[in-house]
Amino acid sequence: MKAKHRFGVALSLKVAGDYPATISKQIYVENGFLDSDSDGIVCENELLQNNLNPNTKSVTTTSTTATTVVPIAPLPTSPQFLQVYRGGSATLRRGITYQIYTCADRQGLPLYLEIFSIKTGWTQKATSKETIDAARCSTTGYPIQITWGWQVSENIGEVSKMRVIGFLNGPIEMTVVITN
Repeated sequence: MKAKHRFGVALSLKVAGDYPATISKQIYVENGFLDSDSDGIVCENELLQNNLNPNTKSVTTTSTTATTVVPIAPLPTSPQFLQVYRGGSATLRRGITYQIYTCADRQGLPLYLEIFSIKTGWTQKATSKETIDAARCSTTGYPIQITWGWQVSENIGEVSKMRVIGFLNGPIEMTVVITN
């Protein structure tokens, strides 16, 4: 059979796919007992068939696709501090609480943290809290730390931006990426 039909004989063109078998229902039926893997092709070259038709799997030949295991870093302890600044970007982890902050020269303004969700648009997440923090706000003239708390519960890809509104010189907006 191999001498006459080098790549074997397939029951139909659909069964053969890209594999170059001879298409003949009659020859296949006559030699069906030679189809050891019951895939509709007799006397085929399994390796070549699997390379040309990667989606087909035979009963006797098993193929597995190599998977890359990407280790996920353990979740950091909450809260994590993140300084907000105009035009910046941040990668946030789902399940972590962030203390988002900026340093200011005055207090008493109501400031709000909003996120831009593909589901709801701009949504308020927190109202500001003001403290004096010499460690984080050490720049002369900007001693007041304004913070907003946000525990990230949104899904990956659901949020693309966050902004702080209420400043006299306009909102501070950042790009946000949420990961696991």
